Amino acid sequence: MGAMAALRQAGLRVPDDVSVIGIDDHDLAGVVGLTTVAQPAADQGRLAVATLLGPLTQGDPSVTETVILPTRLIVRESTGPPRAH
Repeated sequence: MGAMAALRQAGLRVPDDVSVIGIDDHDLAGVVGLTTVAQPAADQGRLAVATLLGPLTQGDPSVTETVILPTRLIVRESTGPPRAH
């Protein structure tokens, strides 16, 4: 949201001149029309704790696992197609 304000102050138009995408779908993202990538922050925290504590409680600390959590792209007014040159 700060980037959008700074771009406006610089005389640029969002999304006509520049597209802006945020992360984490802040509560005010919808109010200002910010396109964002929503992440499951609570799940990320739980997974981080389990990843750190797991080897301490379950044995082999050398075991690694890849975990992919879902994300969602929420398109709003801050993004648009590129301008023709």
